Amino acid sequence: MQNRAYDAYLESRVMSADGLELVRVLYEAAIDAIVAAQRHVREKNIRLRSDEISKAQAIIGELAVALDDEKGGTISHDLRETYGWVMISLATANAEQREEPLAHADGVLRTLLAGWRQCVLEPKAAA
Repeated sequence: MQNRAYDAYLESRVMSADGLELVRVLYEAAIDAIVAAQRHVREKNIRLRSDEISKAQAIIGELAVALDDEKGGTISHDLRETYGWVMISLATANAEQREEPLAHADGVLRTLLAGWRQCVLEPKAAA
């Protein structure tokens, strides 16, 4: 029940977000899913671990599809490669039922989120 409430809350945030805010919301949602998956690995709850990893993979997949290579150039290419690495880490964690690949994926996404926040907030502060 709690998971459905969170999903409804997340859907509401996604539907009301502008493009810049949407990326932030998606990064945060993927991180939340990874943190939950780590907990489920420790608890040996295979179904919930797999569900959370699948959720994170779906989010990262959407972020990758949204990249615009014409406008993004090298940054878009580098992000696509980074997202691919995160997807491999998530798949490895799920297949091997290990927490370490999840921790690596979490760290990468937290770094991207911090950079995204800085890029989005700095121009607003200068305006």
